[in-house]
Amino acid sequence: MHIKKIKYGALPVARATGGIHEIIEDYDPASDSGYGFLCYEYSSEAFWDAIKRARQIFGDRNRWTKLMKRAMARNFSWDASARRYEALYTELIGATKAAAA
Repeated sequence: MHIKKIKYGALPVARATGGIHEIIEDYDPASDSGYGFLCYEYSSEAFWDAIKRARQIFGDRNRWTKLMKRAMARNFSWDASARRYEALYTELIGATKAAAA
């Protein structure tokens, strides 16, 4: 469900649990990377801090729009996943052949 929202420009606020890191990249203002707002602790305070970070950025329309465009440009297609799996399997096969030699 997160993927669909991201593709329409909704910037997520979520707890960093499970595979959420594969979908949402936490926004880091220092490196100007990411587009979501994650909390890493299981507490209402941590979640509220993530919401406050999002609200602060929301006040800067140019930066917020930049994050929306960055999020919407993410490629969540199976083609991208298949290429990553293919690269991983190729690497594993190469390592196995090297170990067997």
